[in-house]
Amino acid sequence: MVALLALMTQAAAFTAPFFDTSGRLQRTTAPPAPDPAAETRYVPIYKGEVLMDDAGAKLLEESAAAPYAAQDGCVVAWLGSATEGALAPAAPRNYWLLELSHLEDKPEHLGEWAPLRNAGGVGGRGVLSSSPVRVADDVAALLGTARGLADWHAHNHYCASCGGLTKPARHGRNRQCVDCDTRVRPRLDPSVIVLVTNERRDRCLLGRAKGWAPGRWSTLAGFVEFGESLEECVVREIAEEAGVAPDRASLRQVASQPWLFPRSLMVGYEAVVDDAIPLARQEDELAGLAWFDRDYVRKQVALQGDDDAPATPGDFHAARAAAVAATEAAARLAEAPSAWDLVDDLEKQPASFASLEEECAIDDADEKCRKLGRELAELDALIAQGPGKSRVREAAKNLLREIESGYDDQIFKK
Repeated sequence: MVALLALMTQAAAFTAPFFDTSGRLQRTTAPPAPDPAAETRYVPIYKGEVLMDDAGAKLLEESAAAPYAAQDGCVVAWLGSATEGALAPAAPRNYWLLELSHLEDKPEHLGEWAPLRNAGGVGGRGVLSSSPVRVADDVAALLGTARGLADWHAHNHYCASCGGLTKPARHGRNRQCVDCDTRVRPRLDPSVIVLVTNERRDRCLLGRAKGWAPGRWSTLAGFVEFGESLEECVVREIAEEAGVAPDRASLRQVASQPWLFPRSLMVGYEAVVDDAIPLARQEDELAGLAWFDRDYVRKQVALQGDDDAPATPGDFHAARAAAVAATEAAARLAEAPSAWDLVDDLEKQPASFASLEEECAIDDADEKCRKLGRELAELDALIAQGPGKSRVREAAKNLLREIESGYDDQIFKK
C-alpha cells in the first residue's frame, strides 16, 4: 500500500513546466544593485535565432557583446539574474538580451545560429529540440524569455497612439514613443492546450496540424478569444476541432507555461469526452484527428526518447521539447502511472494476509489497520479529484474492508 501511495503521489505531483525555473531566474523589472562577484552574460538573438554550440546554447561575455551593444539599432534589454542552478554555475550572473536584427547579415563569426525549435518536427536543427546536449530547463527558460522579448521589440517600432517612432525604455523592458511619450510593455496572448481522454483514461484524442512532419501528433490547443474564460475556451476548442463536447465537470487545470513562440501563455487542461461519440474534424484547422490507446502512446514515446523525431521516420511521435504537451499532459499519459492504473491495481490486488502473523503481534494489529486506513484515505484524497471518483472511493473502501477482515481473521485464529 505504501508503494501504491508513493506511485500515486508521483502521478499527482506535477513537475514544473519546461520554462518554469521555480524562481532561480529572477525576472525583475530592473537589474539588481551592483555586485562585484556577479558575472554578466548576453543572449544574442538575430531575427529569432539564437547562438548554439556543441554544449547547447552559446552566450556572450561583456567583451564580446560590447561592440554590438554600442551600435545604433541594437536593443539591449534586461532579462534577469540568477544565484543558483544552471544559470549561475560558478557565481551570480546577470543576463541581458542582445538583439542584433538591425544587422544586414547575421554575424557568422560568433558561431552557429539556429531557431529555438524546428516547429512541427519539420526543418533543420533547433536548440531546444535537437541539440547535441540537452539544454538545461533554466537555460531554455532564459532563451525563451530573450526570444520572446526580442520578437516584441522587433514588432513595436511605431506608436499605436500617434504613429511616431518608439525606443527601448526602462532597461529594455518597455518601449516609449519619442513624440507623445506613450509607454507600452510586452503583452501575452493567453491560449489553452488540453489532453482529451475517455473516462477510463486509457485513450486520448490527438490532432495533427497541416504542414507537420508525417507521424507527428499532439494535444488540442487554441487561443482565448476576447471576453472568454479559459474554461469556455477549452470547451469551444474541443467542439470546434473535434465536433464533440467535453464533460464540463471533468475540466481540470494542470499546468501553465510561457509559450514564447512568439509571445503567449499556454494553460494546460485535462478534459473527458465520451469516445463513443463520432468525431467531426474541422478540416481547415486539423490535418488529422484520432483516438489513440494509452499503451500505444506509451510505447511510441518510449521508442522516441528525448528526440523531436521518431526512431523510424514517419512513425507516431509527439513534441518532446519546449512544449507543455510534452512536459506535462503527454508525459502524464505516456509515462507516469495514471490514477486509473492504480485503481486497477487496487481492484486486482489479491488479498494476501498470510504474512500478517509474522509482521505484527495481536496487540498492535488494530493500530496497523488504522494506519492502513489512513493511507487509503490519503490515496483516496489524491485521486478523488479526477473523473470517476465514486468508483475510486469504492475500490479503496473495498480493499480496506478486506484488510480489516484479514486482521480479524488473524486475531481470531490466535
